[in-house]
Amino acid sequence: MNIQTSLPRRILTRLGWAAPYPLPQAGVYHYLREGEGYKARLHLRLEADGKGTLLVNASRMYHFNDTAALMAYLYLEQIGVEETARMIEAYYRVPTGQARLDYETFSQQMAVLINPQDLWTWKQPRRFRSDRLRLTAWTWP
Repeated sequence: MNIQTSLPRRILTRLGWAAPYPLPQAGVYHYLREGEGYKARLHLRLEADGKGTLLVNASRMYHFNDTAALMAYLYLEQIGVEETARMIEAYYRVPTGQARLDYETFSQQMAVLINPQDLWTWKQPRRFRSDRLRLTAWTWP
């Protein structure tokens, strides 16, 4: 069973609430991000059940639930905030404003997770957590 034919997706499709965009297929997606003074190689692995794993520079790993994995995919694919908010609204049946706020919060967290400069300046391990997305990641300097 892949992400596109998971039980929630089939139910939503039958009820006419499915997102207007196809969900990503299970597999590994590769990305390269370069910014001021940093370069990050990213590998996002999406499982058939919708969960995902993000590997940053082959040295840090983050596990995502299905919601966070979808948001990570959309973030890394650089889909716009409004389009992403509409997709999240349609797929999870939340208000557009809440979907936009959740995605913006998630985007800020992802920017910190993939930017090595910010991570290496920490003196203590930090824990990122979003109760809404159930995203938890531990990083060590």
